[in-house]
Amino acid sequence: MMQKKRILIFPFNLMSHYLRCITLAKRYSNCDILFASSGSYNSFVFEAGYQIFETETFDAELVMKQAAEFSFAWLNKTDIEKVFLSQVKVIQDLKPDLVIGDTSPTLKMAAEKT
Repeated sequence: MMQKKRILIFPFNLMSHYLRCITLAKRYSNCDILFASSGSYNSFVFEAGYQIFETETFDAELVMKQAAEFSFAWLNKTDIEKVFLSQVKVIQDLKPDLVIGDTSPTLKMAAEKT
């Protein structure tokens, strides 16, 4: 029997991003789908029948505040490295067939690295 494909989804930590990704995940009903954990939105992920994984993320509240001020200070070397290395570790540990990001500036690099 063929093993299910595994998909990891890394939404930005806002409700709209999580709900959009949950809607997308429903198209892949024959896959094992896991979402980046969110203290605020895990309940939506669980209600939809998906699992979570732990990873570092950018502080959504800070990003939104600074974006409103047209500041990109949130996109700094320390946070980029922390999020990138955490994503690399998750991808290496969980060995997905596909990763999907919704406003995850480091995910493409992490996927390419692994």
